Amino acid sequence: MDIPTLTNSVWQVIWPLLPLIATKGAEKLGEEAGASLWEAVKEKFDGKPETKKVTEKLLDTPESTKMQTVFQYQLEELLEEDTDFANQLEALLETAGTSYVANLEGDGAIAQGDGATAVGKGGVYIGGNSEGNTIVTGDGNLIEK
Repeated sequence: MDIPTLTNSVWQVIWPLLPLIATKGAEKLGEEAGASLWEAVKEKFDGKPETKKVTEKLLDTPESTKMQTVFQYQLEELLEEDTDFANQLEALLETAGTSYVANLEGDGAIAQGDGATAVGKGGVYIGGNSEGNTIVTGDGNLIEK
């Protein structure tokens, strides 16, 4: 796997865990998918004075897009410098499997995974042809012939 793709893949596993790590600590992740991935990344970051603060600041402000960008940049740099580290993370990604995290507030829909389809409130999903049919959405509709 090329380094930019590996960086993105690692980030996609780690970022949903950041609030959990920040509030409960990494030791509480337990069997959570990606826990060992986070531990390997954190150990590598903590091993260098110039990157140690990055994980600390990221955990302090996980919603900060600036810190997310800095973290991803530093991760990519570390992966480019150390092929053993890149191979380790690639192997951990394979064992982490697929994990989805979502938070929906209000009306809407969430679709995750291969072939998933989301239809928001009042929406209609038609997987084929609906020619000649009448579709009514909304509240309090009365249909008369």
